[in-house]
Amino acid sequence: MKLKTKSLLVVGFVMVLFLALLLTTIRPVVLEDAIKLDENEIQKELDTIYNQLLANMDMIKRTNLDWSVWDDTYLFIKDKYPKYPEVNLQKHTFENTILNYMIFLDDKNQLVHQVGYDLANKRFLKLDQDFYKEFLTIAKANNNRKTHLITTEYGLTITSSEPVYPSSGKGDSVGTLIVGKIIDEK
Repeated sequence: MKLKTKSLLVVGFVMVLFLALLLTTIRPVVLEDAIKLDENEIQKELDTIYNQLLANMDMIKRTNLDWSVWDDTYLFIKDKYPKYPEVNLQKHTFENTILNYMIFLDDKNQLVHQVGYDLANKRFLKLDQDFYKEFLTIAKANNNRKTHLITTEYGLTITSSEPVYPSSGKGDSVGTLIVGKIIDEK
């Protein structure tokens, strides 16, 4: 074997050995940094989702409070405003509030009215007659002024429950208004 060949083999062997040593020492450091970057990105995404969920829950609660302390809703539950659904529960109501359903219960938690709306397809939903029963637990709670995540036949929903009062906010509650939005991938 010639000297030139031996030199090339020795240099090649040393380079391979050096690269192997370099990879075994640097690779864990690089992987550790990559894992930390991935964890940070995941945490940022989770924080974004959490903050968006809180914002949606707050918006739904404020919308419900607006509707539940209103003379029209109060009179409707007391059976003194039969045209309430026709006048107030139109397509644009759901599209503007970004709600998928509204459930009106009297002071004995009996169903007065329920209506659903498919925001994606811009059409009313035919809710099952017992749909409201999925929310009776929160309606029966002593302090039902809460926003909840509840799984329904339509998927996971953000649901708000508020007692119904006249616009003055005074007097006894005549029932409960439950509103909600179905959480989708968007």
